[in-house]
Amino acid sequence: MEENTNLKENFSILIPDGESKLILSVVHCLSVVPGLKINILSKNRFSPIRFSRFINSYYYSKDNIDELKISKIKSIALKTNSDIILPIDEEAIELLSQHKNNFTEEISLIPLPDLDAFKICSNKWLLSKFLKDNKLPLPITINCQNIDLKMDTLDLQFPVLVKPIKGLFGKGIKSFDNYIELKSYLKNCKNLEKYILQSFINGFDIDCSVLCIEGEILQYTIQKEISTSNRRFGPPAAVEFLHDENVYKVVKELINKLNWSGVAHIDLRYDVFDNEIKIIEVNPRFWGSLIGSLNAGINFPYLACLVGFGFEIPQIKSKFQKFSLVQDILNLKYRRLTNGKAMPISFKDTNLKYILKDPIPEIIGFNSYIFMQLIEKVKNNKLFLK
Repeated sequence: MEENTNLKENFSILIPDGESKLILSVVHCLSVVPGLKINILSKNRFSPIRFSRFINSYYYSKDNIDELKISKIKSIALKTNSDIILPIDEEAIELLSQHKNNFTEEISLIPLPDLDAFKICSNKWLLSKFLKDNKLPLPITINCQNIDLKMDTLDLQFPVLVKPIKGLFGKGIKSFDNYIELKSYLKNCKNLEKYILQSFINGFDIDCSVLCIEGEILQYTIQKEISTSNRRFGPPAAVEFLHDENVYKVVKELINKLNWSGVAHIDLRYDVFDNEIKIIEVNPRFWGSLIGSLNAGINFPYLACLVGFGFEIPQIKSKFQKFSLVQDILNLKYRRLTNGKAMPISFKDTNLKYILKDPIPEIIGFNSYIFMQLIEKVKNNKLFLK
């Protein structure tokens, strides 16, 4: 890598997945760096980010064939004079990982993982086998299609979790306290091969976000849950950023074994019975608490761009910092009214200041969310207009 004394300034970025739910967090991270031009390509004609004051240009494409997608990305990158391409979510990261040799030196890419490593991390069953083969700590994990439902017992400590092999933000996870309930559920479950069974770990969540190149961690933050989500198995409602050598040691070995390049968010859990940090899953993308990492002093999207240009990035030690999204702190305030517990966090530790600087995408996104919730409620109650 080049010395960081010659860092590229005033460069132009193309984000090829403007439809991502994480797009606002990424753009707000980039917005704190003067002189950057942010261009967006999206599957949606009117994504909320289109109305951001920080956007230089917005393009829409319906292409659904990989070769056409790559062609469109290259075309828009050239049209906007973009210096680097910054994918956010799994679909775009996988696409560019698969076709990164198609890009010339004129257009840089942020660090991207090898396709094999990406596929391992985006599939909970493949990840569990990788962890076991490499003697890395993990909860007991079984593929649901390997369970013999004729057996009267299961050699596994309850409660257990049934998880979709591919899934985001804790959606689709179900908990079972005994084998009778589990067996009844699995007998009626279609596509058992798409689910894993995992022992529940008594303890607390402690996650690690990383930026890496060829198995080496260049920058990281560690965050511990301080308030649970109002949705079971959802992301924490509030976290605190801290330093933990045991977590870093486990993550460092994982990244080395994967030979990982790019960003990732590793979900871990401290097992109070085994007194051990265990790897739950690896998200091969940016993450929901990205603004929290920024508040702690680490601007992951910007640093990923610098590494993509080949620069050495400054070594930064993250600050101790609490963080919650505004919608989560509002839920915490409501819970405080009902249970009387003290708030673990204040509004100054949220993404509120970024929303106030760029409110229109948030307003549009919130209205869209309410509309979709209403549609879902109508569907569930079968109140269809005839």
